[in-house]
Order: sequence, then C-alpha cells, then structure tokens
Amino acid sequence: MKDYVPVNVRIVRFYERYPEGVITTEPPEVKQLGDRCFIESRATVYKQPHSEGFTATAWEPYPGKTPYTRDSEAMNAETSAVGRALALAGIEVSKSVASADEIAGRQQFADTVKKAVIKNRLLKACLDDKDLAAQIYVDAGEPETLTTSELVELLELATQARRDKTGVTAPGDLGWPSGSEPKQ
Repeated sequence: MKDYVPVNVRIVRFYERYPEGVITTEPPEVKQLGDRCFIESRATVYKQPHSEGFTATAWEPYPGKTPYTRDSEAMNAETSAVGRALALAGIEVSKSVASADEIAGRQQFADTVKKAVIKNRLLKACLDDKDLAAQIYVDAGEPETLTTSELVELLELATQARRDKTGVTAPGDLGWPSGSEPKQ
C-alpha cells in the first residue's frame, strides 16, 4: 500500500489543479448479485463545470463484514467511487486507480500492522488531533495488531470522525467551489 494515494489527498489535488472542477455523487442503490447484497455508489468528476465527466462506481458488501464497515457501507462505497472517478480523471492515477480496500483485499490476510503503526496512522488520519485519535483507538478495542484491510477501515472511520468533529462535510466547506452545475 506504499504507493496508494488516499482519496482525501486525491480530492485536494483535484481542486488544486481544477479550481472550477466539480465532484458529484448519486444516491446509493442496493444491488443483488445472486444471494449477495451490495451498496452501489456512483461518482462523476468534471474538470470544468460543463466539461465531459469521468464516472466510476463502487460496490460495498451489505451488511459490512467488519465492525468498521458495518453501518457505513454507503459511505465506504461513495469514497471508493469518488477515488476511482478521480483516478479516471488523471488525479494520482500513476500510483493507483484502486481504492485502499481493493488493495488491502488483494494482500494476504496474514499481513498485519502493529500497535505503533496503528496509532501513528490514526494520528495522521485525525490531522494530529491526539484526543480524537486516542478515542478512536480505544473505541476500536485498543488492538495490538490489525490486518491491512482492518486498518484501512479504521482509518476511514477516523477520517469521518475528524470531519464530524470539525464540521467539514463537503469540499465547499473548505472554500472549494460547490455551486456550479455540471454538464448533464
């Protein structure tokens, strides 16, 4: 996962390169595949408000299979769809189109990270908010080790918790453009 560029970084780089750009998402849909259920999310990235869009989808198993994905399946699918759409638009595509979950899912489940790495990554995901990082670590049961996929899920929760705490919920909240209507 050393070459993986997180979705939040891809979003920042997108708006740096395309200040008039627009990212849209559609309401999630429930999809059935055989006896399995998924949440599908679709995202489209427009480099200019009326330019051609780059659209991607992502499917998240429902219900989530871990404590980190259960009850946040739609958010995880949306984040993955946005990350893939940004990659299709050329944002950090040289490193990876896949989401962190997809990368972690391809690695051996025996791959684990230790307590020090977990705490360090949580602190970074919480933008150095030590209290928030510590609370998330405690809420996760103070794990000594996690698989890489479990760590990815925990970091996604940390990112959402940081957004909830700061009130930053959308790009427009950071002063990025959010009012332009994309080409339909």
